[in-house]
Amino acid sequence: MQIYLVGGAVRDKLLGLPVKERDWVVVGATRQDMLDLGYKQVGRDFPVFLHPKTQEEYALARTERKKGHGYGGFEVHADPGVSLEEDLLRRDLTINAIAEDEHGKLIDPFNGKKDLTERTLKHVSKAFEEDPLRVLRLARFAAKLPEFKIHTETLELCRNITQNGELQYLTPERIWQEWVKVCHTKKPGIFIDTLTKVHAWPIIMPHCVRPEIDIKNLNKLAVKLQGEILFTVIGLYIKKEKYENHLQSQSIPTKIRDLARLVYMLYDKYGGFRGESDSINQLLQKTDALRRPARFRQALEVVQYTNPNTSEEPQMLERWMNLVSLLQEVRPEQQWLQDKAIQINIALQAKRKSVIEDWQKAL
Repeated sequence: MQIYLVGGAVRDKLLGLPVKERDWVVVGATRQDMLDLGYKQVGRDFPVFLHPKTQEEYALARTERKKGHGYGGFEVHADPGVSLEEDLLRRDLTINAIAEDEHGKLIDPFNGKKDLTERTLKHVSKAFEEDPLRVLRLARFAAKLPEFKIHTETLELCRNITQNGELQYLTPERIWQEWVKVCHTKKPGIFIDTLTKVHAWPIIMPHCVRPEIDIKNLNKLAVKLQGEILFTVIGLYIKKEKYENHLQSQSIPTKIRDLARLVYMLYDKYGGFRGESDSINQLLQKTDALRRPARFRQALEVVQYTNPNTSEEPQMLERWMNLVSLLQEVRPEQQWLQDKAIQINIALQAKRKSVIEDWQKAL
């Protein structure tokens, strides 16, 4: 049995980047060998095991043969006779097909280290085009490593995948997993640009017209808006009649989907605090701002960074949040509870309207 560190951990180590997780490949072992050593099997389609102490993933060396559509349409073959080189051959990019043995020696049969030095994203073999998920992975790596260029042949293989209709077999859940990772990259706009170059964008985001997206601004926003919140910005480039279809077509968690709707709703109304007090009150109730002020603020932050008109009102966000705080303090008065002739809800709305008008005068 021989164990090698593989993939992203080796790549990031060579690039001088922090290694967040480590994956291992095991050559010369069987499933039973791993179980006897205390490893716990977690992979159903192929043999992946968790280390009994570190909980890191250890996979038996394997080969794959295309037998169906999509990223799951493969027949996996894993036994002690599969070599390290055969296992590395099935990987997507040369920079991800480098292994390191227990002594720190690199095994690099496809010149991945050279491509790291030359800052090139290149496929390992033509088998790259058998897996449609690799189109998204390539685009994501381009966003993560913006100083790298994509090899022309690799781009052509991605176009082949698009043309062959394989992207249609990617599930919304799997696409969303890639989006989550993209939102943590240095320049997520490159992800969109790359998908556009290989004609995949209309398939991945059918309701969003690419030319309308401000890529430079999106890359700047990646510094300010952390994680999946950045995804809500994409929706601002979608027409109103298509927006709900966009949200439903993506496997977006409810929390992000609700935030996206809120951002979309507030975008054009952000400067509305000089409007009618009734309209402001209705907006705050519709957005549930008084009960969920943290979410309301989060949505306002997205709008503040994206709406070009906000530069005229730099204190707008804090003014909105100040109003929310004032309205949260509005409570039914004791005399309302004693007088049956008073309709409490109507009285509350009137008092809120009065608070809003006083707040407007103080601006």
